[in-house]
Amino acid sequence: GKNTFIRKTLLKKIHNDNMRFSSQDKILLLSNRIALNRQGKLQYADYLHELTGDKRYKDIFAKYSIEGIDSYIDFGIIDICSYHQLYYRLIHKEGRKNLKKQQFHYVIFDECHFFTSDSTFNRNTQYILKHSIETFQNAIRIYMSATLEESFIPIISTESKICSKLSEENSKIECKYYYFERNYSYIDKINVYDKLENLPAYIKDTSEDKWLIFVASKKDGKALREELTYNEIESAFLTKDSKSKNSSNDSSNNENEYQTYRNIVENEKFNQRVLISTSALDNGINIKDSLVKHIVIDMLDRTEFIQMLGRIRISNDQKINLYIRDYSSKDIEDFLANDIKALLVRLI
Repeated sequence: GKNTFIRKTLLKKIHNDNMRFSSQDKILLLSNRIALNRQGKLQYADYLHELTGDKRYKDIFAKYSIEGIDSYIDFGIIDICSYHQLYYRLIHKEGRKNLKKQQFHYVIFDECHFFTSDSTFNRNTQYILKHSIETFQNAIRIYMSATLEESFIPIISTESKICSKLSEENSKIECKYYYFERNYSYIDKINVYDKLENLPAYIKDTSEDKWLIFVASKKDGKALREELTYNEIESAFLTKDSKSKNSSNDSSNNENEYQTYRNIVENEKFNQRVLISTSALDNGINIKDSLVKHIVIDMLDRTEFIQMLGRIRISNDQKINLYIRDYSSKDIEDFLANDIKALLVRLI
């Protein structure tokens, strides 16, 4: 996987080169979701302890709450932060100056489809891309995503324009593109259902198997959770509010949601039979659990669909049953109309 490559190849290379040449080169890793950022920091801390023998990495998270690690960026040979955090450093002159001073040999834009997929509700995506290229001109910039198709041309176009403006020598940037064929052989069967409220009948018939269900809205998720509770099926429903202990208005479910979210970040597992989620989990974060045998994706957007399907990290001979809703022609027409509106917003 992408992050295994960073941990096992790039980090090791930077560490060995620094030891060999007495240099202080670093990596800057950027990601677009809080959960992904937190889970990544746990994994990198473990690997850095293994790589360097430095005990501070082993004990780092004993000193911080799960929310507290958001502000912890400097991991020695790698800085890890969100695009949001980078934005607030880029908009200040002193922040940009400090970024330029650091010896970032590699700047990694993880889940870089962020620059297009988030542009409809985050007006700063182009600013972040433009000023990142300007600030990190001397670094090798690596863009990574499982869904790069939509963002590839905008990224390369921005790279070319900025580099040619900054220097005649950089007018022709060297770009290497690596494509890895997707492997969906782990999908055992594709099933079609008509309504979310009919899913409990499927779930009851699957013994102790676990289910991961992605819904398009909080309203759909709440209704499904109520239906599962009525059918005495244990479930948890995660939204963006689940990432903070005190953010949910529904106090009866807040603790359950928060602990489920924390368990996924720290252990890559959930304990309930059914996990319902909005797009809060759609990027990068891993779930490694051989008991998960069923994934429901109630989503028409191609990028979101592929990202959601990729949340399960398949182990051994694990097989997955995929469930897709039977959309009406009106559902598809409405989706295409909204997609066109979003495209116009990007162009404007």
